[in-house]
Amino acid sequence: MNTKLLFFTSLPLLVLSLVGCRSLNKDAEQNFIEPLATTTSDVDRGSMPKNERELCVRTAETVAEKGHFTEAIALYEKAERLDPQAGLFNRELAPLFAQSKNFDQSLARYRAAIAEAPQDAELANNYVWTLLEARKTTQAASVVESAIARFPGDQRLATTKAIVLYRQGDRAGALEQFKSLDGLSAAHHNLAMLDIESGDETAAKNAVAVALAASPSPQTIELAQALGLQGSVSRR
Repeated sequence: MNTKLLFFTSLPLLVLSLVGCRSLNKDAEQNFIEPLATTTSDVDRGSMPKNERELCVRTAETVAEKGHFTEAIALYEKAERLDPQAGLFNRELAPLFAQSKNFDQSLARYRAAIAEAPQDAELANNYVWTLLEARKTTQAASVVESAIARFPGDQRLATTKAIVLYRQGDRAGALEQFKSLDGLSAAHHNLAMLDIESGDETAAKNAVAVALAASPSPQTIELAQALGLQGSVSRR
């Protein structure tokens, strides 16, 4: 079965939903919130590098965009060594280390980046996602609760909390969290996505059936068809 992972939340970034850092299903398209390294604008890149450090940074940005994460990491680390007083590239390196599956380094860089920018909700959300990727679910639950307390109106963190609940085995809690954000149909659609990720196709079909009965979106109808529920769709 090859389905697109389309979640719903009030955030326009999330067509929804899963990924934080990886797709839920290895054959599926990533549509969630994946942490990405910071890049400079094309205008910034138009000028000549002032020194070797800046050349390393620009090259790192370019190779990172092409998916060469190990090479990008080496270049950012070289730039740090060239001028230690100029600051570290914690924000850039944290997601690159995660992409390279070096979660210890990634988490350390996220912690340092958050210390530098404690009011950045996106960094907090990406940190939680990396904890999930590193299978540190208990810690992810603690961090997401703390982050929501600091950023009570952040819908992305609220959605991430639902995913953390699911990963903890609290499917009912995840459903209630999704419902509080997006309503009944979208909540069951999102739950179905998580069921697909976990390999429970039966639960996914049951969740989609509920979503179909409650004002489904075109994406939910598409998901139902992908799951072989054409009969349910055609009767609507």
